[in-house]
Amino acid sequence: MVKSLWRAAVVCLFGLQGLVGCGGDNSGSSGGTGGTTTTTTGGGGSTGCVDPQIDCGGTCVDTQTDAANCGACGTACPTGGTCTAGKCACGTGEVACADACADLSTDPSHCGTCDVSCGPGGTCTAGKCECGPGTVQCVANGGCADLSTDTANCGACGTQCPAGATCISGQCTCPAGSENCGSSCADIQTDEANCGVCGKDCFQGATCTGGLCVCNAGLVTCPDGCVDLSTSMTDCGQCGNNCLVGQMCVSGACTACPAGTVACEQQGICANLANDPKACGSCQNQCLVGQDCVSGQCSACPAGTTACFQEGVCAMLATDTMNCGQCGNNCGPNSTCVSGVCVCPVGQVNCGGNLGCVDLSSDPKSCGQCGNDCPMGSTCVSGACVCPAGEVACNATCADLSNDIDNCGQCGNNCDPLGSCVSGQCTCPVGLLSCGGNNQNCTDGSKDPNNCGMCGNNCGATQFCAGGQCTCKPGLTLVNGACVDLQSNPQNCGAVGTICGGNTPVCQNGVCVQQCQGGLDNCNGACSDTNNDPLHCGGCGQQDRCQADEVCVNGNCRNWHLGVNCNTCPCPGECVGNFDQCCPYPGAPGTIACVEGNACPQ
Repeated sequence: MVKSLWRAAVVCLFGLQGLVGCGGDNSGSSGGTGGTTTTTTGGGGSTGCVDPQIDCGGTCVDTQTDAANCGACGTACPTGGTCTAGKCACGTGEVACADACADLSTDPSHCGTCDVSCGPGGTCTAGKCECGPGTVQCVANGGCADLSTDTANCGACGTQCPAGATCISGQCTCPAGSENCGSSCADIQTDEANCGVCGKDCFQGATCTGGLCVCNAGLVTCPDGCVDLSTSMTDCGQCGNNCLVGQMCVSGACTACPAGTVACEQQGICANLANDPKACGSCQNQCLVGQDCVSGQCSACPAGTTACFQEGVCAMLATDTMNCGQCGNNCGPNSTCVSGVCVCPVGQVNCGGNLGCVDLSSDPKSCGQCGNDCPMGSTCVSGACVCPAGEVACNATCADLSNDIDNCGQCGNNCDPLGSCVSGQCTCPVGLLSCGGNNQNCTDGSKDPNNCGMCGNNCGATQFCAGGQCTCKPGLTLVNGACVDLQSNPQNCGAVGTICGGNTPVCQNGVCVQQCQGGLDNCNGACSDTNNDPLHCGGCGQQDRCQADEVCVNGNCRNWHLGVNCNTCPCPGECVGNFDQCCPYPGAPGTIACVEGNACPQ
């Protein structure tokens, strides 16, 4: 008995604890399945993992089979995957997506390809999404989206809300105190990249305070930034006063040119006319590149080179690719100049100075012949432009006619930007009218004066579309079937039936007066501001009345269209092109007018 205890003590002393039970109970012995064993350190501090297991954070695992530690500690296989020989593997017919093993033909979270979601209630059949109620198919990836809540497709497919915004009822909504500035929600009172208005970037050295860019102490605002007028070489003493190269700005004044140099104002330098090749002998005489200025004279070009005056260089015509054989002969990219002749690599031809040497069999910019530019998305194969499978060439791009919003069903068939192309047919989002044929004009019939309540229902010149009904424009009142302005109409001045006459024949601000005052014009008894009055825009004649789809801006009737998916400015994606001026419609809160020109109606 004593001998047995002595042998065990020796074994423990020499670190062979794994062979016998040393240092306490045997709770650290192997057990369980799946390649994982819980260990304890006991008194000696060793985990005691048994090969092929290793210690991963206090747990013995077999990295050849453990799905949570496959190949290495912490390398987890996708949900549903298994670990075999240290490699993650998905089941038959599945592929590994970022979060799980997926069957791309049926998985609504990974339909057709990883991360394409069919949205709430959607299903995936043969790798194609079938959208659920309240969602539409968006062309970007074939997935489905709820346009009322999806920040990546808010109100319309592809309309991405800025960072920090949420999508509420199809409108990108920024948090209180911030505005939608396209790529971000910004506090225009303090944001130096959007100070006062979206896109106004403060100069370096300025801060945005109360919506105004304010230069820091000691600096003043010049067109090129916040500057210190006492030391700035470009704004010395006053904005725009540039010192010459060679001068210094000291206490707001440019110093004299250094001794031995003269001021060449046009060249912007202090020059030594005796040896400066930029001003040799006189400020206007610039030597060619390669010449020296010696005693105020440009030297001859080096031996073996030719003076190319128009190009401004001394060129070696035998080898210079910009002047090969003669001045100005540009061989172009990828070419060499050998004995004054442009030479291309074997298999390429020279397509001139801009394109250079190209392989006509594979170059998408010169496919089959010089300058033949293949459509975007295509490749050049054996001298022919080839679009990917399932796409056709539509002018300058390859398009899938089944889902391309600009080439829906056929090349050039443009869907409305608010809509989408599904199976080659243009569709409008739920809640919008489809007018104009083939769903090419998606509009809100509750607000559109040209399609008010139904397609083709045009409101009159004095009417406005509200709730799908043609009603009098804001500020006008319906009187005997006509919309009139009680503030200026002499037959209904201030109230229906109040007629101006006698010594007070004109109506101003709802009161009959003797004559129009404050710079207003007398338009047949109506005192009008012809700069802003849509009934008398620019003049008092019948021809000066703006139509329902026009507003009066600075005395001119300007066309406008409704910002369908916006209730505040800016309205990206809709107020674009000729109608890029985003304006609140006068007298109608929450209605946005995209107006042509660069000013809003008042």
